This record gives sequence, C-alpha cells and structure tokens, in this order.
Amino acid sequence: NNLTHPLRKITSMIHRVQEGDFSVRFNNQTHDEIGMLGESFNNLLDKLNQQMDDIIAINSRKNAIEVDALRSQINPHFLNNQHQI
Repeated sequence: NNLTHPLRKITSMIHRVQEGDFSVRFNNQTHDEIGMLGESFNNLLDKLNQQMDDIIAINSRKNAIEVDALRSQINPHFLNNQHQI
C-alpha cells in the first residue's frame, strides 16, 4: 500500500493533466524513489506552465505588432485620401 497508493495518485494526476488541468501537484514528503518521481512530475508541470505563459506573452506581443503594422498602413492611406477630397 505504501507503494501502490502514491503511484495511483500520480497516475490520477497524469490523467488530470491530459485533460488540461496543469494545476495539480504531487505532495509526497518522502525522499525515496516515489518522492523523486513526484518531484520530477512537479518540475515538469512547472516548466509546462512557464512555457505556456511564454507562448501567451509572445502571441500577445505578436498581435500588438501586427495591429501597429496595420495601423501604419491604414493611417497614411486615409491621410492621402483627405488631401484629395
């Protein structure tokens, strides 16, 4: 039971991550193989969360740059048309 219970817990957490819940964490205080597995699992989730945050920030900056580029194309067009009217 000391071995199977933590392994079932990690397996359950893996299924939750597969469904999109990246907030799960393995809370085992032992320093045996199961504890190391849980710590590695938590580190993996931390890295995934950081990478997702980085991707969101990059996409946000990319969208802002694209909007600025479109504005710079539109504004001169309207300025030129106003002078012709």
